[in-house]
Amino acid sequence: MFGSWNSSKDHTPSEPALEHAMASAGSTRARGGAGEEIARKYLKRHGFKILATNYSMRGGELDIVAQEKKTLVFIEVKA
Repeated sequence: MFGSWNSSKDHTPSEPALEHAMASAGSTRARGGAGEEIARKYLKRHGFKILATNYSMRGGELDIVAQEKKTLVFIEVKA
């Protein structure tokens, strides 16, 4: 499966405290961290195995590296 997940299409509001934290986070970094936490919990609930978070390399950073069955998935979170 290629493409991106759009929270407006497949939103499961089961983490209201995190969503509130994200909405009220003062800094971009705090909002990004809250968004990444929501994404990790969503992925775990849907059967993904989280392999790495905030993986840094010379060219940049991957927010989440996950696995779904035999598929390796790279996730960039926008919050």
